Amino acid sequence: MEEKNPILILGLSFLVGVLLTSSGTKGYAIVVGYSVLIALMSISQKIGLIPKNLFSLRTIIILSFPAIILGIFYYSFYVNFQDIRNDAPVNKEISLGGLIVSDPKISNNYQLATVEIDGGEKITVITELSPILSYGDRITLSGKITDRRNPNELPAIVFPDVEITSRGNGFFLKKFLINFKNHLVENFKLFLPPDPAALMSGITLGHRSNFTPEFKNMMALSGTTHIVALSGYNIAILIIAIGATLGNFISRRKTFFVTAAIIILFVTMTGGEASIIRAAIMGLLFLLAKELGRPHNTSNAIVIAAVIMTIVKPTLIFYDIGFQLSFLALLGIIHLKPVIDKLLSLDRKAVGFLNWKENASTTLSAQLVVAPVIVNNFHQFSLSAIPANILILEIIPFTMFMGFTLAFVGLLSQFAGIIIAKISAILLGYQTLIIKIFSHLAIPIGNLFEAGVVILIYYFILLGLVIKFHR
Repeated sequence: MEEKNPILILGLSFLVGVLLTSSGTKGYAIVVGYSVLIALMSISQKIGLIPKNLFSLRTIIILSFPAIILGIFYYSFYVNFQDIRNDAPVNKEISLGGLIVSDPKISNNYQLATVEIDGGEKITVITELSPILSYGDRITLSGKITDRRNPNELPAIVFPDVEITSRGNGFFLKKFLINFKNHLVENFKLFLPPDPAALMSGITLGHRSNFTPEFKNMMALSGTTHIVALSGYNIAILIIAIGATLGNFISRRKTFFVTAAIIILFVTMTGGEASIIRAAIMGLLFLLAKELGRPHNTSNAIVIAAVIMTIVKPTLIFYDIGFQLSFLALLGIIHLKPVIDKLLSLDRKAVGFLNWKENASTTLSAQLVVAPVIVNNFHQFSLSAIPANILILEIIPFTMFMGFTLAFVGLLSQFAGIIIAKISAILLGYQTLIIKIFSHLAIPIGNLFEAGVVILIYYFILLGLVIKFHR
């Protein structure tokens, strides 16, 4: 934390304030903890544990304390405002109408959609597989609405009586994008066998409705579920493809605006999960820095992305697992990976066959940081996830590229689509094989991270390694 980088201090402090408040920590406890932390940092600098040139305590105190207080008040204001605004009739048998405002997620035995009921409140609807629901459908519901389980969720109605009264409502652009995505998914099914088509839909578009329960379980056991969560790879491929296509025909500034617009449309089309929103914001910040001729600071970009998402919905930081995993994995790759490289004496000029050493370092860095969150929320984490991801990671970008190519070329030429599908099937078959093998080689670590104090000590150790490396 340099004195010349107030963005990092202000952003992190705001996020800390929101996180602590959303976790239920009392305001006075935050102030006391903050004072103790500043005292420990001061002592650590005086005795040489932390370099004096790493950060300025004076700057941190001046900038961070007001930002933490702002985070505390902002979260409290947001939650109280949401409680007043979303006044759905909970715990009552009701019959009401509403509009489906999300692309419904279809599982093996239910559908899940967000419905804006008449009056403006939003609720989550979990219903049977028939009738098939779509974005923009007007429906009537009869059932009992249950209250939200936490501030990040909406009130829910489970398996109500549903009747579709009209279709084709909603915002026309969002409706077009969702229909286009579903058309691309059907295009994958046309050219690829069922399991590879489902995997390609997940890797390229984040669409998981076609996964069988068995395949979902194998991905969970092998620690590879994250490969179907849209991320920076997808945004990077979009940026590169658009730049290569338009760079020779229109000006750099026009290319910037077109690329930014396509990124926003892609996020809207794919549903806007935390990982892809984070990647999109960071991608847009990268493009903006390039357009303005300014240096790009990755650490600042991460913090700015987290702050923007937290301002829009501050409950994400504590209650949304996807938000936590996305940012923690990225922080591990950026800040812990150099430490792992040094500990393993990794020579970047000799990375090994298929780049496996670099992939091993990247995978290990991400997995070490996200392990406590995965264990706490999913009650399972397998050490076999590390070799499984090492073997898969290398071909994920190429698989995504082939997926985008198949999605669009297949619409224009069936012959070209068949050729691309043959290559894609080889890549997807390899990944499926790795997932199956390592789902049977799971090495669980048990409930190591169920105690909060253990998690705290664990992250302090990782932080200490990072600080020592920078020192």
